[in-house]
Amino acid sequence: MGGFDVGHLWKDGRVTPDEILAALDEQQREVALAQGPVVVYAGAGSGKTRAITHRIAYRALAGTLRPEQTLALTFTARAAGEMRSRLRTLGVEGVQARTFHAAALRQLTYFWPKHTRTELPRLSPSKARHLSVALRRNGLRDAPAVLQDVASEIEWAKVNQVSHEDYILRAKDRTVRSDLGADVIQQLYADYDEIKTNDGAMDFEDVLLLAKALLEEAPALLNELRAQYRSFVVDEYQDISAIQQQLLDIWIGDGEDICAVGDINQTIYSFAGADPKFFMDFPKKFPQALLLRLSTNYRSTPEIVHLANQINKRSGSALELHAVRPKGSAVQYQEFADEEDEASGVSDRIKVLTSSEVALDQIAVLYRTNAQSAALERSLASAGIPFAVRNGEGFFHHPKVREALRLLRAANRSAGEGEVPDRVREVLEVLGWRHESPPDALGAGRDEWEMLNALYRMSGSFDDFDALIQELEDRSQHSHAPLRNAVTLASLHSVKGMEWAHVFLVGANEGLIPISLAKEPAQIEEERRLFYVGITRAKESLTISWGNRSRQSSRFLREIGIGGEIKSASTVSLAVCKSCGKPLKNGVERKRSRCSECPLDVSEELFEALRAWRYDRAKIADVPAFVIFTDATLEAIAALRPKNNQELLTISGIGARKLEDYGVEVLAIVALNGAN
Repeated sequence: MGGFDVGHLWKDGRVTPDEILAALDEQQREVALAQGPVVVYAGAGSGKTRAITHRIAYRALAGTLRPEQTLALTFTARAAGEMRSRLRTLGVEGVQARTFHAAALRQLTYFWPKHTRTELPRLSPSKARHLSVALRRNGLRDAPAVLQDVASEIEWAKVNQVSHEDYILRAKDRTVRSDLGADVIQQLYADYDEIKTNDGAMDFEDVLLLAKALLEEAPALLNELRAQYRSFVVDEYQDISAIQQQLLDIWIGDGEDICAVGDINQTIYSFAGADPKFFMDFPKKFPQALLLRLSTNYRSTPEIVHLANQINKRSGSALELHAVRPKGSAVQYQEFADEEDEASGVSDRIKVLTSSEVALDQIAVLYRTNAQSAALERSLASAGIPFAVRNGEGFFHHPKVREALRLLRAANRSAGEGEVPDRVREVLEVLGWRHESPPDALGAGRDEWEMLNALYRMSGSFDDFDALIQELEDRSQHSHAPLRNAVTLASLHSVKGMEWAHVFLVGANEGLIPISLAKEPAQIEEERRLFYVGITRAKESLTISWGNRSRQSSRFLREIGIGGEIKSASTVSLAVCKSCGKPLKNGVERKRSRCSECPLDVSEELFEALRAWRYDRAKIADVPAFVIFTDATLEAIAALRPKNNQELLTISGIGARKLEDYGVEVLAIVALNGAN
């Protein structure tokens, strides 16, 4: 990205400084050549990792930097590993490329015994064990969502160096990620630290706090450290927290050999303590700093880059991306009746892509909340499209969904009357879910509510409680994600730094993007940046869709004339009933091409023959029946009685892959049972 490969320039295993520069574009070359403090405003897809690694390599080969005295800092182990790998490819060894936590832990491991004459507290991989004790001590359940939300609050407090005593005061100025009161969290915070310390343990935030305290207390150790590290590079600087900035200041001292690289437009982790003000204030800290920009986007087509710039302009961003790739296809905007219909539309579009020999691992479906994956997982599984949920277990493996399924099974065994959604609602309320009362706080508790709410919405597609239970059990048992060649399902927060050829950004409606809990202007702007991150993951094609009862697109789209009262030329019209012309309300109706009031003229004999064939096929393949074809698709086949492949392909739920796998058999069954 951003230039050409230098591999062919190697001579005797090394490249020259001039050859390093020749591999860069003009802006990247400025980054490599800059001396003293440098701040780089790097746009999405602009080749910042290339610029950083080539800067280090150029200076190392030119003799203005010693690799073993260089500390390159980033925020994920994956990014640090990629940096080390690229530097090795450029012939540079010895650079310490680490996360802030890894660098601080390495220093503690070396200096702590030397200074304190005691053993360093052991690192606890999770807060769960000690926090569970604190919760039980205070008479509270240690449910996973409660643990996660309280842990998030403790992490925020620690990275901002908020003491137990000051927590309540400081928490007033932010959205707390828990429904527990600030006074309760304050007590849990104090108890957690006491329990952890008595157990001789430390958590990841303690690593930073202890490293800072140790170096401030021991000038001799600090001088030793500063003698070791003379040059610093910080990637993703916009994500730095208060404690990380203070630790960095200690490491640097009076030095000025620092290169800060970041993108304010990708600040999306403020809930975890990230504060972009440190990146914005870098020129104030170093008045002599050279300000550079990386604005050439090598990742995306001009159409995608144009949309990203439009979204950014509303936030007053000073960095405009410039596309260099050839012109591509227009960004597609699609409006659907609901989430099920939207998921079905995405599956249909993915089938079109794969029929054109697009690899599944080049496709991603992105969403704002984890609960949104429910409809997508169902639709992709029904279409026989392999998928993998990034950084998660997927909707049907979520602990709360599995707990709900156990209760639903029990309810199904007992006598019960009423509509399916009403019965499901009664069961979910046993788990503390209330449809009318979503939690006011963002966090795991809200995620659980969204998961159960998605389950409740799903139940509206079923007239029979047994059928719902069977569907949920089938999905739960057969939704294990393959490791290779699968469509990626991912939340927007989990995809920074990633890219795919084809991206579907779903749920772009008001209330999801921005999330309904975002009330303050700063929160709305972070939601805008999150949307921007999603848009800039796409390389070749981008489809943005929304589907709910109001069918109102996100304000971020309406601001630029897309959705709402203004219809884009590329907006897809709603599917309508082939009999009466009414809009189709859900995925089942869409597959049948008929609304519920216009039943298909289904041949019962043919339908039962198809069901029997599907049962045998599913048993042989060891998959649930819906993976072969859903009932809605079988009904459509039994009604339309196709005579050839072309007619089969007109039926929703049948694409090129299923035609190849089952077409001959289906047509034979239709013929044997009386074709049209």
